[in-house]
Amino acid sequence: MKKYLLILLLAFYKVLSSQCPTGDVNLFYQQDVVDFVTNYPTCDIINGNLFIGSEVTDISALTSITRVEGSLEIESSKITDISNFDDLIYIGGDLILRNNRELANIDGLNNLEIVGGNFSVYINQMGLISISGFGMLQNVNGSFSISHSPTLQSISGFENLETVGHFFSIGHNDELISIPNFNALSTVGFSTGTGGLGIVDNRKLLEIDGFTALISIAENLLISSNTQLRFLNGFQRLERVLGIELNRSEFLTEIPDFENLTSIGSSLQITNLGLTNLDSFNNVQVIGDLNPSGGNLYISDNNYLESINGFANLTRLEGGLSVVSNQVLLEMDGFFGLTEVGYIIVSANEILPSLEGLQNIMTVNLDGGTAIGIGSNDSLNDCSALCNLFEFGSITGEIIFRSNPSNCSSEAEVREECIPDFDDDGILDDDDLDDDNDGILDTVEQDGDPERDTDNDGFPDHMDLDSDGDLCFDVIEAGFTDPDGNGTLGNTPDLVDSDGLIVGAIDGYTTPLDFDSNLVFDFQEANTLSPGTDAEIGICSNDPLLDLLTILGGNPDSGGVWSPSLVSGTNIFNPTLDTSGLYTYTVDNGICGVRSATVNITVNEEPYAGTGSTISVCANDVPFDLIIGLSGNPDIGGNWSPALSSGTGIFDPAIDSAGIYTYSVSNDSCEDSTATVEVLVNTPPNAGMDTEINVCLTESPFNLLERLEGSPENDGTWSPSLNGNGNYFDPLLDVAGEYTYSITSDSCPDSTATIIVNVFDEPNPGSNGTIEICANDPPIDLFTILGGNPENGGNWSPSLSSGTGIFDPSLDHKGIYTYTVNNLGCETKDATVQVDILEMSNAGDDSSVEICINEGLVDLFDFIPGNPDTNGTWTPNPASGTGIFDPSIDPSGVYTYTVTNSLCGDDYSNLEVSILDVYPITNYELKTTDWNGDNHMSLEIESERTYEYSLDGENYQSNNTFNGLLGGFHTIYAREINGCGILEAEFSVIDFPRFFTPNGDTINDEWHLIGLTNEEYSLFIYDRYGKLLKQLSNVNPSWDGIYNGQLLPASDYWFKVHFIDGKTLTGHFSLKH
Repeated sequence: MKKYLLILLLAFYKVLSSQCPTGDVNLFYQQDVVDFVTNYPTCDIINGNLFIGSEVTDISALTSITRVEGSLEIESSKITDISNFDDLIYIGGDLILRNNRELANIDGLNNLEIVGGNFSVYINQMGLISISGFGMLQNVNGSFSISHSPTLQSISGFENLETVGHFFSIGHNDELISIPNFNALSTVGFSTGTGGLGIVDNRKLLEIDGFTALISIAENLLISSNTQLRFLNGFQRLERVLGIELNRSEFLTEIPDFENLTSIGSSLQITNLGLTNLDSFNNVQVIGDLNPSGGNLYISDNNYLESINGFANLTRLEGGLSVVSNQVLLEMDGFFGLTEVGYIIVSANEILPSLEGLQNIMTVNLDGGTAIGIGSNDSLNDCSALCNLFEFGSITGEIIFRSNPSNCSSEAEVREECIPDFDDDGILDDDDLDDDNDGILDTVEQDGDPERDTDNDGFPDHMDLDSDGDLCFDVIEAGFTDPDGNGTLGNTPDLVDSDGLIVGAIDGYTTPLDFDSNLVFDFQEANTLSPGTDAEIGICSNDPLLDLLTILGGNPDSGGVWSPSLVSGTNIFNPTLDTSGLYTYTVDNGICGVRSATVNITVNEEPYAGTGSTISVCANDVPFDLIIGLSGNPDIGGNWSPALSSGTGIFDPAIDSAGIYTYSVSNDSCEDSTATVEVLVNTPPNAGMDTEINVCLTESPFNLLERLEGSPENDGTWSPSLNGNGNYFDPLLDVAGEYTYSITSDSCPDSTATIIVNVFDEPNPGSNGTIEICANDPPIDLFTILGGNPENGGNWSPSLSSGTGIFDPSLDHKGIYTYTVNNLGCETKDATVQVDILEMSNAGDDSSVEICINEGLVDLFDFIPGNPDTNGTWTPNPASGTGIFDPSIDPSGVYTYTVTNSLCGDDYSNLEVSILDVYPITNYELKTTDWNGDNHMSLEIESERTYEYSLDGENYQSNNTFNGLLGGFHTIYAREINGCGILEAEFSVIDFPRFFTPNGDTINDEWHLIGLTNEEYSLFIYDRYGKLLKQLSNVNPSWDGIYNGQLLPASDYWFKVHFIDGKTLTGHFSLKH
């Protein structure tokens, strides 16, 4: 009872641990992902859709999901990796990866087998570089699309993709260089009956090589606008397709043969390629059988195409034939078998000389429009290939010939060139009694019906060398001679008389043979035996008996003989008795000779995969060849399924999974032989990895197992054993040394790991200390300041200039210095020394100063260089009792400045003071400008000393020029810097007022010159008309505006002044009321 209860509890726990939410899971934000993983850590099946949105950055924790019943959509996210989905097997809806700008590589998902909807990777505008993986994907029930990803460079993988239910598309990827071969893909459009395969607008794609298993495409095969595409190979097994478009790839020089394709349901377009010879599609018999209205063949704008030699078996186009704008096309012989088309357009092929290849077309049928359009072919001068059509065929629709050279320039011209002489013997058919020179009169062959055509091949019997189509010439079946075997009577050349009858032959023109007397001539009654056509087959050595007659192509008749003969003596081939080789079947047709066909038969030995077994290995075993698990001498060269990581038969227990592996051996036509090997992979014991640790003697006991590297398992043993409890190491009890941990296993080798334990004493940095030193003290070792018994070998922080523990007060800074001691395995210990540096007294440097006696009070402290300390004392002390020096009182001499420091000593400096008398500056020149409204003055002293200047006793300045001076009298001052020279000089600026107001208010009532000295002058005032109004002089210097007793009106007045030195000045002013 307890056993069953335990099983129920375990099952219930498993259900709980793998529980998933119901319905859709939408992860819009990163926190949504975190919450999902927290709440559903082992969720493996999403019952609805799984959507990952724009604010998600990391989904690496979503590792347990194996199925999504709905769609998996990752859109506009910020994730960089999706390899977390490597266990995902099934998606019931769509797989959509859209616009994920940070996702550079799409890889992983190697176990995904089925996508029930669409597979879409598109509009990844930035960052996507490569797509790989998807190695187990077999079916996409919807569309498969990788598109509009402009940075995508490579696609790989998908090697097992077998079916795509709707469309297959790889397109509009500007940087794409390579794609997979998709060699397992067999059908496109299988589930809907619709859907094509398109590889479009991949501008750097160089090669498409693959699709070797593809059999059916429901709609069109479109390979277009891959502008750098060079090679297109594969498609060997393609049997069914609605239409094919190969275009806009001008460097494409090679396309597949499409050897298994016998019909194209709608149209075939080959345009703007780089082909020089179109020699494919040789087994296609009809184009347009599924969609007659679209059954057209377009070959156009192929600038390098010289010849069309393919289409060897094409007989019918339900639509039309268009051969247009192929600039170097020379021949179209490939259309020789074509008999029926809807229309013919041959246009703008510049150097095409003839329509050779179209001579067997007998029906052109277009209900409305141009049935035959031959135009703008600059070199076309031979249209005789259409003569049979014009003479014997059927044309429905308009016929247009234009812009071609002579012989092909009009319908009439072509028909004229087609006047019939069927046998080219020089006698026109209307006058020729034997139109085909076969020795049988036309009247006999026609038997009253000129259109009699026994074999319905489009040629009447009188123009047919084999009227019954039995491959025996009429001349022979009529009983006449044809030594050269060309179908005409006698030997060549055919010489005829004026009636067109052969002359010089030994027979002919008598009643033909009727061997069975049934009133039907033998040449009009097919009675020869057919050997069929050549065939090739591979069979297995254990296959049943085989009738070789059924292997021959065509419709072989019985009655022939085999060479070499078969063991059975009949047509029966026995794989166990008869040998591989070429067997010839020959029938005898009397006068018509013998005919034969061959069967090339290969007998393949039955493959043998051996006998399977079960192998048990350890996960850490070396890789081995899985074939050792097969007995019975199996054939080599087979394949393993599932595939191994090595890509060969080598099984790597560290990588490949346990399970059943099937070995298959093939040999062409034989059934595969298989055998299985079941591999059991046992988990080896794990004792961890060797390591070395350091521990402190004072450390608490610890679990030694946890200190091993790797992930050691429990339940092992230690050697030597530990004194503590189980795995616990006690530094106080257990000794330092090497300890070995061992785990045993029944199925794998034992595992051991070694740990070296080093035990160290706890470090001792001493105790904290403090020190005060003077800045000029000698260096000191801070280690000596620490208390206690500190260990040597520690480190100081911050580091000292010495690089050791030596403190130099002249280089290092005050502060707290930490001494740290570290023993391996122990916590670091530290102690501190606080250092205070006492500053030295600074009285500055000795100096001297010269002070002018008129200097005034000066502070002697200002003359001491070297940044001296304040609060010192002077000896002798100036009269002020402070450092203030008065040159008019205090004497010259040496004054000593002393700064006192009780801890680090006194300091002093000497200042020698000299008192100098002042002296006048005599060598100078005073320059002024006046009379112009912007008066200025400059003082130039003839000396190289430095001076400062003042105008009218105001602020001194270093500039010796003063601007903007008013007219009148001024005083200029100068004094020597670092000297006692002085200057004081008066000067005047001559000017005049620009207006005056003689209104009796005593303010500006009179006009006169300004700044005059005692210089004599004469001044004359005029009105605007030059009338003299007043004369002034240094004796009569002003004017009140009165003329002849009357105050003059407000106006402008002019004046001229003559000085006694001959200088004359002029100006004007205003009188204002």
